[in-house]
Amino acid sequence: ARSANMICIACSGSVPLVAPHGARDPMFGTNPLAYALPRGLDKPPVVCDFATSEIAYWDAVALRQAGQALPANAAIDKSGAPTTDAHHLHALLPFGAHK
Repeated sequence: ARSANMICIACSGSVPLVAPHGARDPMFGTNPLAYALPRGLDKPPVVCDFATSEIAYWDAVALRQAGQALPANAAIDKSGAPTTDAHHLHALLPFGAHK
């Protein structure tokens, strides 16, 4: 695509994994978004790839499998309380908190 001077945009929906600010249950997917923009043949492209949650779901799974804590403010448990214990993860939180 770079040699053709084209851009790439990819997005995907997913099952509910993210709870909106103030909610206890997941209602949104992580809705990954990726794009790439050429900057000319002599420069590397601009490439962005991210989820709309504070932490990607599979990163949370990897932390759980490794016995490591989740980042603060990345997830809530079933009661809606913040948790860093990946075994109690009920929903991820959106990046940017309430904004």
